[in-house]
Amino acid sequence: MKKKILVVSAAALFAAGCAGTCLAADATRQDKHQVVLQEKPGGTLKTAIFQGAVNAVNLDSKTIEVIKKSMDIGLVFAASNAVFKGCKDLKDIKVKDTVTVEYDVKLGRSIAMVITKGK
Repeated sequence: MKKKILVVSAAALFAAGCAGTCLAADATRQDKHQVVLQEKPGGTLKTAIFQGAVNAVNLDSKTIEVIKKSMDIGLVFAASNAVFKGCKDLKDIKVKDTVTVEYDVKLGRSIAMVITKGK
């Protein structure tokens, strides 16, 4: 009887230790994917910065897909009203170009405010 209690207790402690390790790993991963929020002067609009390589540009829907290979994530941005720096417009941005996108998230859609093309 004591042996069964000892085995069950050891199994429970092992499971709790594994769960704690998994939760700690998830917390680390979430911190790695966080973006920095910036508040615009004179307003409450908060934007985030995302930098990476261009994976796709869709001129018809005016969207740009930017990926960050080091984190295995990518985002698609609506770029219809974006201000461009380092290029004239979306037509000047090609696949594999490095860009920095300052964006605002509205209703589940990432809206690019400023797109800066890297050199």
